[in-house]
Amino acid sequence: MKSVASFTIESMKYLIDGHNLIPKVGLKLVNPEDEAYLLERLCEFARLTGRSLEVFFDKGANGFAHEQKVGTIKVHFVSGQTTADEVIINRVSKAKRPEEIIVVSSDRHVQVQVRGFGARVTASEKFADEMQAVFINPPKRKNKSG
Repeated sequence: MKSVASFTIESMKYLIDGHNLIPKVGLKLVNPEDEAYLLERLCEFARLTGRSLEVFFDKGANGFAHEQKVGTIKVHFVSGQTTADEVIINRVSKAKRPEEIIVVSSDRHVQVQVRGFGARVTASEKFADEMQAVFINPPKRKNKSG
């Protein structure tokens, strides 16, 4: 296991499998509005924690890949030609500093692959629990002015 002593959890980038996380936060994959609701919750989590999040969803509109920014979160809608899992694994494999990436997925294949490239992994269930804990007891943010 690689050391992460040179940087903090807050400075790490999170790559999140959105469809994997949706049911772990009490939402349903069959409801298309749940993607937007998940993104709202993730924006609030990012705001409260200062963490850098990127979310990946399978099957963009009309089968085309596209990206958008929602608050501070970069959202990737993957084309019908590939999967969010494959895109996440590819991103980690090409990262200059994969040890600074935390992948949020409960998919064993994804976990094994990204760990092999040096990234850290958090199961979607654990991340959902962490989000809930932050919403219940928000961290106190440091005042930058003094």
